[in-house]
Amino acid sequence: MGAGPRNRYVRTRGRTRGRTRGRTRGSCTLGRTRGCTLGRDRGRDRAIGHDMGMILFYHLTRSTEEQTLRTILARALGQDWRVMIRGTQIAALRRLDARLWQHPADSFLPHAVEGGADGDQPVLLGLGPIGNAARGVILIEGAVVSEAEVQALDRVWIVFDGADPDRLNAARSQWKHLTGAGLAAQYWSEESGKWEKKAEKEARST
Repeated sequence: MGAGPRNRYVRTRGRTRGRTRGRTRGSCTLGRTRGCTLGRDRGRDRAIGHDMGMILFYHLTRSTEEQTLRTILARALGQDWRVMIRGTQIAALRRLDARLWQHPADSFLPHAVEGGADGDQPVLLGLGPIGNAARGVILIEGAVVSEAEVQALDRVWIVFDGADPDRLNAARSQWKHLTGAGLAAQYWSEESGKWEKKAEKEARST
């Protein structure tokens, strides 16, 4: 994602003001190793709005889910994008919500869990439909997205643990289903120690 305007957000629940800025700490080697750009194809993605409906699969083998989410969110917020994180268990999302608050002030991630009083945040954690006018959706815990949702979004990120057979099989099924529907997708893996694109499908008419 290219450079964009810096935006200030006010923390809720008595927290101090902060701002999103660049990449987050603890994001493995993303952005630090040459060519490691967390799915940014320089030839195709010079502008964040390019390739409407692009799906990016992230096969985790070294980074944690949380590290990867922080990196994606920091870049998206830096471009004024709203994002939804969609999971399958509300208890797990609430735990993630609590961990995301534990973050350095210079890279604050404004977020909330759906259904709360402060739900109109740039990042919304939830189980159901998009509720914060998001331009991108991050799927975790095997959550799914419909073809219509993909077509209405700028970006979908599917993040899964490669050491979990169920998550791996679910991601493979999603890849087959979504690319079979003619949607554009890229498959990224960090098995070599840096993020590398392993497969790509162009959008096509069905």
